[in-house]
Amino acid sequence: SHIGTLHSVLGKEEERQMLHQMQALAQKQLDEFRAEIQRRDQEILAMSAKMKTLEEQHQDYQRHIAVLKESLCAKEEHYNMLQADVEELRQRLEEKNRHIEKKTQLAMQATSERNRINNELSELKDHMDIKDRKINVLQRKLELHEANQKLATGAAKAGEESSILKKQVEEQKRQLEEQRRKIEEHRKGLDTRVKQVEEKEKSIAEYEMKLKKRKENLDQREAQLQKGGGQAGGGAEVVQKLEMELEVHRQELEKSQEEIKRSQEEMERLLQLVQMSQEEHNQKDKTISDLQQALKNAQAKLRSQQTANAQREQARKAEEDESSKEVKINNWENGVDELEELLSVVRLKEERIEELEEALRESVRITADREKGLQQEEVRRKQIMEKVGKLEQRLLSLQTAHALRCSTCRPLLTRMQQLERRLTQLLDERGEHLQELTQMKQEALEAAISEKDAHLALLEVSGLRTARHAEEAEQLRADRKRLMDRLKLETEHSMRLLQEYTPPPPLNTPGDNVSLSASSLSSLQGYSQIDQDQLDNDERTGSDSSV
Repeated sequence: SHIGTLHSVLGKEEERQMLHQMQALAQKQLDEFRAEIQRRDQEILAMSAKMKTLEEQHQDYQRHIAVLKESLCAKEEHYNMLQADVEELRQRLEEKNRHIEKKTQLAMQATSERNRINNELSELKDHMDIKDRKINVLQRKLELHEANQKLATGAAKAGEESSILKKQVEEQKRQLEEQRRKIEEHRKGLDTRVKQVEEKEKSIAEYEMKLKKRKENLDQREAQLQKGGGQAGGGAEVVQKLEMELEVHRQELEKSQEEIKRSQEEMERLLQLVQMSQEEHNQKDKTISDLQQALKNAQAKLRSQQTANAQREQARKAEEDESSKEVKINNWENGVDELEELLSVVRLKEERIEELEEALRESVRITADREKGLQQEEVRRKQIMEKVGKLEQRLLSLQTAHALRCSTCRPLLTRMQQLERRLTQLLDERGEHLQELTQMKQEALEAAISEKDAHLALLEVSGLRTARHAEEAEQLRADRKRLMDRLKLETEHSMRLLQEYTPPPPLNTPGDNVSLSASSLSSLQGYSQIDQDQLDNDERTGSDSSV
């Protein structure tokens, strides 16, 4: 019985220990479960906060996408406005092209008219030289005739010479009348040309008013675009560059106006030259009148002398035969000496004329050398322009390849390329016009120098008899020197213009702006796609964590 009791006590003790161990193990597992539950609760809270943050980011992305859509719509509207502005600028350029063509035609007409006037003036100068020489010869003959009339005994011979001189004077007068009529016709032509220049100035003033109104409209549109904010930044740059191009055209128009004013000044100078020629004609008319009066006086003196000689001849015929013969011989010898002296003076004048012709040929040679230098500069400029054109084509091809991604940018890029080609053509025409105007100035200065040389030669041939003639010759030399200096300055100025003239680079900015906008839009779309993928990954991670 004790043994059974012992066994029962031992069994209960083991059961109690086993139960205690099981309770401790269960308590341990329960603590572990509680810790695991707390950890899971913390993870759930963290995932909830993360889900809330992701939801807020998703809402921000949705709002950002809406803003981008609105910005895209606004840019589309702004692009349409820019396209309308480009169309308006194209119309302005076409109108300016028409004005330039009209002015080119007028300039060509003015050039042909100026050449015709210069040719006629040259012919008039030649005629005047011939007439002046004839008048000088007639003056010498008249002086010799007056000297011979004092000693002449035959009235018939003196009468014949007087009639011949009278006929020659009448012929000179008739020719001078013809020259005066031609000069009057030239003056009428110049008046017509001045009226045409005034009409051109009026048309240019009207064109400036229209251009000013269009500039005000463009400024108003630019102000409206600036009110739209930073969304229209790229378009505003395009409008600004188009305005710069318009300003360049306006400056070209102002230069054309200045050149027209200079042409008008040249026309006024030619008119003054014609007036000077008219004054010279009047002076020569006066000289002819003086010669006619002197001829009449000589004839009256001859008649009175013939009467006196007839009265004295009857009384002292025998006594004066020998003396008259001696006087005639002496006078004849004196006349021969004077004639030889006159021939020597004529030879000196001819040598002076040859020197002047040599100087004129030298000036022509210098002008030819300058023209040759200008042609060489033009060839070098064309080579440089070809290189620049190749670089521009290469740059344009790169820009075109870069802008192919933007489907809405191609029409604008094509249109801007057309405007660039048109601008290059206008600049080339401007260079040609500048060269033509420079050539016109040089020809006018050379004609004025030739005219001064002709006047100076006439004065030297006729002889500097009075102080007024000497003063006039000095004035002509000073004017000729001033004209030569001015011709030199004009030639240097034209050379400098040809060397400095380089056309501006083409406006490729619109294509770059369009490409930039397209790349920016693709970057924003890529950024939105990356955020959306990240959000999907976070949602999948959160779902896995929750599970």
